[in-house]
Amino acid sequence: MSNTQRIAQLQTTNRRQQKDIVELKGLLLLSADVVKLKADLQQDLLQIRQGIDAVNTSTHSRLETIRRGAARPSEDPVVKNSFEQLTNHFASDKHCILWIAGYFCLPEGKLGDGVFSYNWWRGLLGKNAAAQGLDASKGSLAAPFVVKELLSAKFFLQSIERTFSNHKEMEDSLKALKALKQGKETIEQLNIIFNSLLYLVDLSDASECEIYTDAIHPENVNLGLQRGGWSGVTNLDLRQAMAVSLANDVAKVLVLEQLRAKGITAKVEQQVLNLSNNRVIAPVP
Repeated sequence: MSNTQRIAQLQTTNRRQQKDIVELKGLLLLSADVVKLKADLQQDLLQIRQGIDAVNTSTHSRLETIRRGAARPSEDPVVKNSFEQLTNHFASDKHCILWIAGYFCLPEGKLGDGVFSYNWWRGLLGKNAAAQGLDASKGSLAAPFVVKELLSAKFFLQSIERTFSNHKEMEDSLKALKALKQGKETIEQLNIIFNSLLYLVDLSDASECEIYTDAIHPENVNLGLQRGGWSGVTNLDLRQAMAVSLANDVAKVLVLEQLRAKGITAKVEQQVLNLSNNRVIAPVP
């Protein structure tokens, strides 16, 4: 074999060996990645197992708590109302009535002519004494209770309610409703106040709308009449919604009137009209 052939053969062998070396280096890197992946996988599996153990421990603890709770005897719920709590402590209805009457005093505990509930109570004791032929001016707590108001705690509470409740509530609410005026309140605030008073009276739809019209600013009503539809509304909810819409345009109309008073040109006047007419309210059929 000639030297040239040997050199060519050596070069070929060298190239083959270099290629093998490159492949071996790649395998070494792959092997390192596999080893690292295996270590990471073991760590992940360990964390998963620890998480599962923690969940199991928590679950067992809660189940044990439930088991212990189920094993306890049931207890009656605590009654928060102080009167109901003390009901069983009264030997009779009379004792219960006396306990209630103990609150007929001023906040600081004083009694006297200024305490209407106490005066009413003394009068009730006098009535009870007179019913038994005793001196009414010296109505005593020691005397048996024979009048209807004192026969039971239930009758006593009903008598208190009849005596001290406001029997003119509807009449007072109607007066307040008719006297209500918008003033400096916004239309939304007026509606809230008006409706709160309205719930206490019984009026027809027409009367509600009439009283409401008297309460709001006249400018709103005038604008509603000019645009049409205001007079045809007999439902308060619709009229209140219309009033809110009109209130937003009243300021623009006032500006327009000021412009007219100052003799502003028709072109400027038309621009203000266009701003206002964008909110035209359709008449209610």
